Amino acid sequence: MSQIYPKRKRAVIVILATIFAAGIVTVTPAMNLELFKQIFLTVADVAMCTVVWDIYFDEELATKDTKSILLELGLISIICAVTAFITAKAVLALLGRLIILVGAFGWVMAGIIASVTTAILGIAWLFYCDDLYRHSNH
Repeated sequence: MSQIYPKRKRAVIVILATIFAAGIVTVTPAMNLELFKQIFLTVADVAMCTVVWDIYFDEELATKDTKSILLELGLISIICAVTAFITAKAVLALLGRLIILVGAFGWVMAGIIASVTTAILGIAWLFYCDDLYRHSNH
């Protein structure tokens, strides 16, 4: 059980870095780059989830065959990509309305919203991986 604390610490650092990046990218005022921001937010969230999964289950991957590894990581990537894409779409849809309502401060609000949604996704994924790790054969 003592092995879980370093895993949690590493996972939290990854999540915090992703939260910071999502906020910075979204705060940057450039309406013509919204598609690229959306792509970045989606890729960053998928990478965050994949790295957190790897932190918890990297030892298990070495004992599995290639087909089950690809199936497991593919399923994780699909779930994270869909969740991250929906989150990014929602944040960027709110961005347009916020800028109209509150002007330039809307960019800051959008950055905060993007960071919070990334935090929610990261924490939920951390809890899921942590619970799965604790209830597996460790």
